[in-house]
Amino acid sequence: DRMTAFGIDLGTTNSVLAVTNSGTMETVSLDQPPGEFAELGFDRVLPTVLADRNGTLEFGWKAKRNPNKLAAVKRLFQTDDDVTIGSQHLKVEEAAAVFFRQIKERAANSGLNLDSAVVTIPANSRGAARFRTKISAGLAGIQVEALLNEPTAAAMAYAKTIRDGDRVLVFDWGGGTLDVTVLQNIDGAFVEEASKGIQRLGGIDLDDAFAAAVRAKLPAGSQLDPFDLELAKVKSSTQEQTVLSLMRGGTVEVTRGELENAIRPLINRTREPVDKCLADLGNARIDHLVMVGGSSKIPMAQ
Repeated sequence: DRMTAFGIDLGTTNSVLAVTNSGTMETVSLDQPPGEFAELGFDRVLPTVLADRNGTLEFGWKAKRNPNKLAAVKRLFQTDDDVTIGSQHLKVEEAAAVFFRQIKERAANSGLNLDSAVVTIPANSRGAARFRTKISAGLAGIQVEALLNEPTAAAMAYAKTIRDGDRVLVFDWGGGTLDVTVLQNIDGAFVEEASKGIQRLGGIDLDDAFAAAVRAKLPAGSQLDPFDLELAKVKSSTQEQTVLSLMRGGTVEVTRGELENAIRPLINRTREPVDKCLADLGNARIDHLVMVGGSSKIPMAQ
């Protein structure tokens, strides 16, 4: 169907497939998350996780529970050539291709023929990461129609409110990277004027800092389920405290203030690319701010 088009966001922590058909757009359900995560809006994402179970690969929410897992494969595009998933050794491109193929097969289960797509990439991805993204999708049988910078995609999503000549600063903070990009709407096209980023600063790093702070206050011998810890971080965006169950009995209360204290140094680092972009632009006026990515939902970041 010539009227059907697909877009894939291969995220560091979660991936999303969107489809447009005759002018309407929807995200495609690719996996079934645990109940509490579904209630928080995670019902349309596929965690970008691969795991090995007795020689068979698992994906998504099931893989997140598996200790023999590989998460954040996209981060490896910049630096690594080979990865190990349990007992399996793969090229980075092969690992990503296997994941792209999962997206294609799960789309087929919904009656969708995903043979080509626009794929988004971080604005500050270097050539190798862009090349590997395209190769990996191709190996999975998905022709990449275009690689679209994630901040440009974000600006396009809000295009109706951004007038000709307006500038928009896109603060794109997800699971793995922070990208800050200023674009100007010129005759309906978004032209990038400044872009700075931090390659390894995202939700994964926030999780690590938060986990260290919570574990420091646990009774000796107590353990937390990493899922519960992740859930507490997400819930802290909307509530002041969360009670977590300990794996060997008992509970521990975690407050938003404790999360904020743990991640404050990382939040402060997000100023760096913002300040650099503004300095590059001189006195140019910013008309709109668009914050995208899971980490940008944290009230302290906003």
